[in-house]
Parts: sequence; structure tokens; C-alpha cells
Amino acid sequence: MKYVYIAHKGAFAVMDIYNEKEYAVIISQRLRQARRQAGLTQARAAKAAGLSQSALSEIESAKRSVSLVCAIQLAKAYDIQLSELLGEQPINRETEQTPGILTDAVSLLSQLLKAGGSKELEFTCSQSLCVTVYLVFRLLYKQNRHNSGALFSLSYEKAFEIGKGFLPAAVYEEITLCLKRCPIDTDALELPVEKNPEIVSFVSEAERILKALG
Repeated sequence: MKYVYIAHKGAFAVMDIYNEKEYAVIISQRLRQARRQAGLTQARAAKAAGLSQSALSEIESAKRSVSLVCAIQLAKAYDIQLSELLGEQPINRETEQTPGILTDAVSLLSQLLKAGGSKELEFTCSQSLCVTVYLVFRLLYKQNRHNSGALFSLSYEKAFEIGKGFLPAAVYEEITLCLKRCPIDTDALELPVEKNPEIVSFVSEAERILKALG
């Protein structure tokens, strides 16, 4: 078996070269995530790393590999450890705030919609959010093999075929990659449907919307 070694502070990270393409995609995702969390545009980040914006864009889309020197410069610009970019530890800045941010965002959106005074707009946005959450829910639900597919009237493939406009490919891929690289307790994702009437109701409504669209 052949390996490549990534040097960092006297240590070496080992990577199977047959997974090099997948690893490059993961690194590109982490670079984009770190830049966004740092609040930097591609132009500013590229300048800090001595790159052109187009070059950084290619790196973030896994069309171009990133050198160790460039990675070190980007890590400095994003104020994180290089090990976070290389996948040795999670990029966890402000992760404790994420649930609050999500709740606040939905609350703010709800307030704006009500203030707008258009029931039709409020209804349309609510349906769109319902379908988006449903698709993410299915991604997570699928991670536990004990979860019953009987909860759904649409197959996984059909649901995403119809709903791909609600959950763009880039978002789907980012969540999927995160599920692959992040340690998660899949046992905790087991949901006994009979004890969750709210879930049944939510799934039923989301699939009603999807069927109408499909």
C-alpha cells in the first residue's frame, strides 16, 4: 500500500493515496468553512495567502490542490490551527452558538414574514422551509440503520429528485461530507416513530408538498 505524508511541526499525517481525491474534497470544504467563519471574502483570503482569487476559488472547489505553504498562510489568515484544515481536529469555532443562531434565524424570518402582512408569502416561505428541513432530516435519519423506512411515502431517491431545488447540490455535498468525516453517535439518531406523532405529522406535510411539486 502506498501513502503520502504531510509534514507539520515535525509530525507526519499519513494518507492512503487511493483516497487522495476524496481527501482533497474534504480539505477544500474545510478551507471554505474556515474562511466563512473568519468573515473573509475570497479576495481578501487569497491576498493573505499570496494567491489570486481564481486560484483560491479552484482550491475551494477541489479543482486545484493546496500546497503546505499556502495552507499555513491560510490558517494564519483564518486564525486557526493548521491541524484543523488538515482534518486532524474539527473546525469548532462558535459551534456552541450554532443551535442558538439557527433558532434566532428562524424566529427572525417568522417576524419579518408576519410584519410583511402577506399571508401568501408567509405560506410559501413556510412550505419551502418545511421541505428543506425534511430533506436534511432524511439525511440524518438514514444514518441509523434501525430507523424504519415505513415512516416515508416517498423513497429517499425520489424525495431528493423532487426536492433538489430546495437543497442545492453544494449544500447536500457539504452535509454529506461532514457526516463522513465527523464522529457522530448514530445510535442517538434512532427515532421510535410511534412515540413521535410530531415527526409523523411533519413528514406527512413535507411529502404532501413534494408530491404536489413532483
